Amino acid sequence: MSSWRPYSECTYAPPSTPAPITPGTPTRQPTNKPTTPQDTRWYNADSTCKNDGKGPSWSNKYDLQSTCCSSHFSWNYNNCMGIEDHGSGAWYIDWGRGKCVKDCKTSQGGSCGGLVPGPWKVLHTTAGACCTAHLSYASNEECIYNP
Repeated sequence: MSSWRPYSECTYAPPSTPAPITPGTPTRQPTNKPTTPQDTRWYNADSTCKNDGKGPSWSNKYDLQSTCCSSHFSWNYNNCMGIEDHGSGAWYIDWGRGKCVKDCKTSQGGSCGGLVPGPWKVLHTTAGACCTAHLSYASNEECIYNP
């Protein structure tokens, strides 16, 4: 009995029929000259920061959106960053209503009186604490906003 095998039995042979190549979407035709890459760094655009490549050449450019927003829109940072404010859920006095309301969007219903209009508003952890601080003469039923 022989211990050797023929070469054809010892080598790898690819499948006899290769998989078909399907054409993809053709790319644009090559240009005759090099193209300039689009600058997609962040820049100040009206009321927010953008990175659409349309920033004027004289504008400051930033690698990070957060740096652009803090440099140009620190007063409205969340809006610039695209962060939607849902409110803190704390309570504050709405003197227009004469009621304690919750810091949340009015569309959420319940005692939501809208988002706190500014940092000057004193926030309270409970409706009772808000009523005690601002409308101590009224009962909780009269004090708490409940449309």
